[in-house]
Order: sequence, then C-alpha cells, then structure tokens
Amino acid sequence: MEDSKKTASCPSDVEAQVAELEQAHVMMSLVGFALSAEPEEQLVKSLVGEDLWHELPYGGARRECVWGADRLNRWQLKARINSPADETTCLREEWFRSLAGPTVPLAPPWESVYREAGNRLFTDSTREVRAAFRAHGLEFEKKNREPDDHIGLMLSFLAVLAGRKAEAVEAGDEETARSLQKDQADFIDNHVLTFVDEWAAAMAEKSDSDFYAGMALLACGLVKERRAQLEEVLRGSDAAGVASAADGECCEEAVSCAC
Repeated sequence: MEDSKKTASCPSDVEAQVAELEQAHVMMSLVGFALSAEPEEQLVKSLVGEDLWHELPYGGARRECVWGADRLNRWQLKARINSPADETTCLREEWFRSLAGPTVPLAPPWESVYREAGNRLFTDSTREVRAAFRAHGLEFEKKNREPDDHIGLMLSFLAVLAGRKAEAVEAGDEETARSLQKDQADFIDNHVLTFVDEWAAAMAEKSDSDFYAGMALLACGLVKERRAQLEEVLRGSDAAGVASAADGECCEEAVSCAC
C-alpha cells in the first residue's frame, strides 16, 4: 500500500516548486546570517567579489528588494576600493552601532522592542519565537544571552523551513509540505510582519552603511514575497487539486500543488 502522505506530481511542477523554495532558502539564509552575525572577512570578500545584487534569484520584483539591491550595489562599488580587512572593520563598527549595541542600537532588531511597552527584551514574543524554533527541533546557540526574536534569526528559521519544504515537495510528501507551509505563514503573520516595516525603515534612515540599510530592505521584501507566495498556495491548492482531477492532463493521480 502506498504511503497516504505522498501524492504524485508532474515532474515539471515539482522541479519549479523545488527551485523556487531553494532560491528562497538561499536568499533568506544569506540575509539572516548577515544581520545576526558579526561580519567576518571571508564573507565580506565573497560579497564584494561576486555580482549578487544585479539580478536577485528570489523576490527581485518586490519594491523593497529592488531598493535593497540598489543600496547593496552602491555598497559593493565603494567596498571594492577598500581592502577586505578595512571593509570588514567598517562593517563590524556599523553592525555594533546599528544592530548589536553595547548601547541601544540605532535600529533594534528584536520583535519585543516594537511590541512591548518600555521597549523590553525577553518578553512573551521572545518566548513564542523560541517555542516555534523548538517545535522544529531548532535552538539558538546564544539563548538566554541574546533574545531569540532577532530579525536575522527569524529569517534563518524561515530559510530552514523553506529548505525542508523543498525536500518534502521533492519526495511527494504533501502532508509535511502543507504543515511547513502553514507554520511559515503563521510565523510571518504573528511575528515578522508585526515589526519588520518599522525596523527596516529605521535602518534605512539611520544607518550610514549602504550594506546594512540594503540588507534590511531586502529582508523586508523577502518576507513579504514569501508570505504572498504562501497565501497564493493556501488559497489555490484546493481549487488546483479539483481542476487536476477533472482534466487529468498532467498525471493519472491527484497532482500535489504544494509549493
């Protein structure tokens, strides 16, 4: 007997879905890491040396992504004049000033700052984000020392879920794909979208660094692009399933529409 969780899908549909999810995974992983980790010279060399921002593989049509890519292109042109070591030093200074402290950062990257009275940290929103991580077997290595509800960590979490969904779609595991789809949508709605616009606007306005201003705008656009795609799938999957069963043009069995 076949596993009831798995359904047949058109190879071309599966390939397109997996490719899109992998692109989302790569972009959100990159931006999440850049925002949450202190800059290292090896990463700076890579970002300076490659033309990553002229044609984004994911979210390129969304206006925040366009604005972010423009700021990152400007940063890259200026950064190529400096040595990698000097540019890394500049980015570290700006990362601490804008995102880390030790005093209040220019654009605090934690959800709780924007949702709680008194701009407090380690509040209910932090615990809810931590619970979401744990539900998928993930744990922030600096927990209890730095809040989990950091925008960079949130993007990294969404990247992991997108990657796992790509694996589920490729394996024909529709039940897991739908569960991951819902978890992503809920997390974006209940946490990321509650503050990402305000945070990205603060970063774009206050940061002197085109790199971090660009990353903030890109983060905002990527989250909105992912949420829009999830909404499209959530609305259309049932109708698409009915249509596939009716016309039978693609496969003899029901077509999986998860993406």
